[in-house]
Amino acid sequence: MKKWTKSAAIGIAAALMLSGMTVSAQAHVTKEERAAAIAEYKLAKAEFQAAMAEYKATKMAGQAEFKAAMDAWKLANADLIAAIKAVKEAFHTTMDAAKAARDLVLNDVNATAEQIAAANATFAEAKLQAVASRDAALAALGTLPPPPAKP
Repeated sequence: MKKWTKSAAIGIAAALMLSGMTVSAQAHVTKEERAAAIAEYKLAKAEFQAAMAEYKATKMAGQAEFKAAMDAWKLANADLIAAIKAVKEAFHTTMDAAKAARDLVLNDVNATAEQIAAANATFAEAKLQAVASRDAALAALGTLPPPPAKP
């Protein structure tokens, strides 16, 4: 924090030196000069506020356009998105069933090593089949077009 404060102080001092403005130079300011400075400040503030209002309006318009484009994209691809979700849900259901069957054998205290090995092999085979089935279904559905880019 000290490094930033030191850098800020150096920057302010450099700006004052470059602007030709010194603290002692402001000791004698007339009312007209002060009024002119205030008017100049108010004009600059009004210009800044107008620029900020324009920026906000542009940004909000861009956000509204993006939201509309995203809603249109979702609507156009709703069937494909739903089908992809269904494929993924079926995959997870199949995997959960295979895990439950394997865990039943693994958690059995009386299970032999052969039974455990058979359960692990059955799980591995079910996993391979589920992955292949999922990948084939997703490939048959095709890919989603890219969504609209954020502004």
